[in-house]
Amino acid sequence: MAETFRPSAWFSLFYLVFFGSIAAFSAYVWLLQVRSAIQVSTYAYVNPVVAVLLGIFLANEHISGIQILD
Repeated sequence: MAETFRPSAWFSLFYLVFFGSIAAFSAYVWLLQVRSAIQVSTYAYVNPVVAVLLGIFLANEHISGIQILD
């Protein structure tokens, strides 16, 4: 079954991908200028934790014990 998406949904996706990428890359480059590469690389460990916590607190998502162990 094919679903159709409204043009506003496509625009929203494009906006988030394009401008979100610019903002994230700009922040990353700036951070590389003010901190060492070792410190900046910790984003790979911190971002998933922040994403999970935002999901729990803002979107009322639930996490099970098995998910924590994974």
